[in-house]
This record gives sequence, structure tokens and C-alpha cells, in this order.
Amino acid sequence: MTAAGQKPQPHYPVVDGNVVIEIRLERADQVVSDYSPVPWNPRGLHPAVEEYLTATVQDFPKNTRFHLIFRVPRGEESREDIRTIPGIVEAHYRSCCTALDRQYRQWTRFGRRYLVLALLVLTACTFLSRSIVMHFGETLPVTMAADGFTILGWAVVWAPITVLLDEIWPLWEKRKTYAAILAARIEVLPEP
Repeated sequence: MTAAGQKPQPHYPVVDGNVVIEIRLERADQVVSDYSPVPWNPRGLHPAVEEYLTATVQDFPKNTRFHLIFRVPRGEESREDIRTIPGIVEAHYRSCCTALDRQYRQWTRFGRRYLVLALLVLTACTFLSRSIVMHFGETLPVTMAADGFTILGWAVVWAPITVLLDEIWPLWEKRKTYAAILAARIEVLPEP
């Protein structure tokens, strides 16, 4: 981390305001895999390429624009399997964004519903705790039982707060990273 608290910038060239990420290939199957996250697309992005692109883009600030270049040996750029690489990259990250959007909505809906229920339980436990102390006095066993209800109420609230704060933000950050890759210009070019 730098003194300002930001990640250090990797050393990638910047052309026309876009950070250029180049991947050198010898064959199309270095990028393309037979696995696809969607059943109607028989070919998908190789997991190692996804991991590399995602990790690289995460190293930059969120408003950074990118230009992805896949370098292939001269004469190979016109092959059908090579020409489909930009479309496969876009389809893969579009599918990932859709899946993350769905998961984000599900977690948010679950967190909100569970938070309402948890707050009702907390209210009931707090009321019960105070009622026990008021009705039976402040003896040690009564205080322990009352405190137990208070702790129970807060323990129930812990799960939805964890979902809303700890589970959703990483999904949102990953979605922003995927969106940055989707917004990138993607080209297949021959080796210089």
C-alpha cells in the first residue's frame, strides 16, 4: 500500500487513456475452454485467463478503462477459433455479471427480510429481559436469565447484519470488476 492508502499501480502501458493488457497466445485453446457457464454456448473462457484478467483489473482504480489485446502468431489472426475470442470473453463476463446480479438480489432480499425478523426477535427478547428483571427483582439468577435473553436477541441480529455488510460488498466489488472488463475494447492482433 502507498502512503495514500491506495494499491500501487502495476506497470502496464496506457494508450489513449486505456490501460493495455496484452496476452500472448500460441493457440486458441489457451483462452478458450470446453467449459462454458451457460448451456447454450459450447465454449467458454479458460479459468486461468479469467483469473488473470480479473486479478489484473482489480489492481487498478474502479474508473480505469482497459484495452485487452490477445497477441497471436502472424497469420493466425484470421482463423475462426481465434476470431471468436473477443466474443467468448464478452459472453463469459456478461454471464458472470448476470449471475452476480442475481446473487446480489437474492442476498439483499434475504438480508432485508431476515433483518426485519431479527429486529422483531431482538425487541421481544429485550422486552422479555426487562420484564423478568422488573417482575422478579435483580437477583443473580434472574439477571443471568435476563442477560441471556438480551444476548439471544443480539445474536439473532448478527446474521442479517453479516449478510448485508460482509457478504454483499464483495459481490458488488467483483461485479464492478467484471463490468470494467466488459467495457474494455477487446482485440486479437498478430505479433508485432
